[in-house]
Amino acid sequence: MRRSVIIIIILVILLIPLAWYLTLSFLQQDKLEPPLIAAPEATQETPSSDPAKESVPDEPEPAIPLEEPEEEIDYSLGGGEGEGGDTRSEFEKAMDELEDVVIEGEEDAPDESVILAIGVFIPANQQVSGTALFINSTNGTYIRFEDFSTPNGPGLRVYLSPGLTLDDAIDLGPNKITVGSVNYDIPDGTDIVHYNKVLIWSDPFSVLFGHAEVAS
Repeated sequence: MRRSVIIIIILVILLIPLAWYLTLSFLQQDKLEPPLIAAPEATQETPSSDPAKESVPDEPEPAIPLEEPEEEIDYSLGGGEGEGGDTRSEFEKAMDELEDVVIEGEEDAPDESVILAIGVFIPANQQVSGTALFINSTNGTYIRFEDFSTPNGPGLRVYLSPGLTLDDAIDLGPNKITVGSVNYDIPDGTDIVHYNKVLIWSDPFSVLFGHAEVAS
């Protein structure tokens, strides 16, 4: 009996290290196993929304409307409708001959006159200045120049016209003065609203010296 107990004790003593060894081996094997790693999920790429990377068709530029050129008035020598057609050199020669010919005048306004309209002379080919007035009086209707000045020129005449040419113009006669104030009779029945431009015109050379637009 005692012998059996001793044998059992010896077996237990021998089995305890074996059991401890097996336990450690199992624990070490569990630690060395690599952890399971989940496979990465496939990601779906979204198209880029960068407008710079997107190809946009070029839009055609809008057409720029061409501006029509404004109608220009021809003030050049021979640009009007008067008689003649002489050359520029002949015109300049005639102007030189009349350069020192000054005709002064200081005519009074008609009695009991009423100013209907007024305008200012504008130079064209020559330095014309002064004031033009439509005047109504007991003796009729007049066009009056005040503080008027123009270079003397060949065949200067005074016209009433709806424009700056002699188309449909009314001839009031030769230019009377180059400096001062003067009156010109207007034919009865003349529509001064229509014929509202006064022209200082060289007939032989068809040259507009200057004009005044007379309006109320």
